[in-house]
Amino acid sequence: MTTSNKSLILRLLDMPSEAYELQLFEAAYKYLEMRSGYISEEDREHLVQSPLFWKWWTNQWERRNAIVLHTFNYTDYLMVPGENVRRRARIAYDATHQVHLMNFIINRNIVRSTFAAVCIMEGIKKPANKKHEQPA
Repeated sequence: MTTSNKSLILRLLDMPSEAYELQLFEAAYKYLEMRSGYISEEDREHLVQSPLFWKWWTNQWERRNAIVLHTFNYTDYLMVPGENVRRRARIAYDATHQVHLMNFIINRNIVRSTFAAVCIMEGIKKPANKKHEQPA
């Protein structure tokens, strides 16, 4: 079994899992606010409730983790980095994960699938239209 990039990053940076997850979550919201200005707040809320969005976002985050791990050649969970390495790795991690520097665009298939699911659910929730009486 291989060790995930997330596990290696947590070890390399000596970062608690909760802090990592919070940063991942907050960055996703910030990304949607910054890069998706054309999407309404309501639509952003639909996106962050979508498992497809979170899979996509986590993949983007993991790619940045891989860059940091590669930069420091940190591939073995059993390696214990020194404080100097941790400090430099943290600087690299923060720089690599700055949302305003992330120049990727959300996959349109994720957006389509999310909004298709929302439309279906909204259609299910709405009562059937009654026939309007014709004026006499």
